[in-house]
Amino acid sequence: MSQIQFKAFSERWAKMLVRNKIDPPLHMSEFFGAGKYAGRFVGFNRALFRDVAKLINEHKLYSISIAISQLDFKSELSDDVRKVLIGPYAFAFFVAIASHQAISESAKNGPVRTSYILDTGFGQQEQLDEAHAVIVNLEKRSGGFRHTGALAYDSDDRVPALQAADVIAWASRKKELNGSLPEGFEPLNEALNEDVGSSMHLHIPLPKDGIQLFAKPVNLWISMKGSIPKLSDVVVRRLR
Repeated sequence: MSQIQFKAFSERWAKMLVRNKIDPPLHMSEFFGAGKYAGRFVGFNRALFRDVAKLINEHKLYSISIAISQLDFKSELSDDVRKVLIGPYAFAFFVAIASHQAISESAKNGPVRTSYILDTGFGQQEQLDEAHAVIVNLEKRSGGFRHTGALAYDSDDRVPALQAADVIAWASRKKELNGSLPEGFEPLNEALNEDVGSSMHLHIPLPKDGIQLFAKPVNLWISMKGSIPKLSDVVVRRLR
């Protein structure tokens, strides 16, 4: 979202939740299991998520979801590497930043700088900080346009855009695993529309060989030096 749309979205999101009788923040987990809204009628959910998808599409420039197999990631990188260097969440964030760079270059009004706000509560925040710092430093060294702006953290109960990100991530994951969305949630397909143009969504399922491209130099470093490398060591060597 642009800064202007980010502010407008926040104001309209709060009103939309009131209209649909949802206590903020909106969390997808509340619609299943023992969640507060697990017993809602299908029609109520369908009306809610029709509003949700419409509001998201009216304000976003585009959205991206990254799918990484936990099984593939664990098979290529050891427990210590995932804990110390990078786990699947931080790896997905790294891929998302790289994807934003490519999309920015194709923007009709020229490349744009993208800042990031992430939800608090992730147990390995330092991995996200490192992934962001590595890309920022690479952009500085390249001397070209610097696509990557600031990185900040906040709670999703204070930032409606993070609630929207949760919706998109949930819907994308459900569709990836099951091929379709559950009854009552079908309107969210509109937020995942991959047609090129305004409000498009880009879904990137990262194949195992994509993980291997990263894992190979990491594991080689460990076998030769007996220690876990820094992310900058791996990425810079890979790009040489």
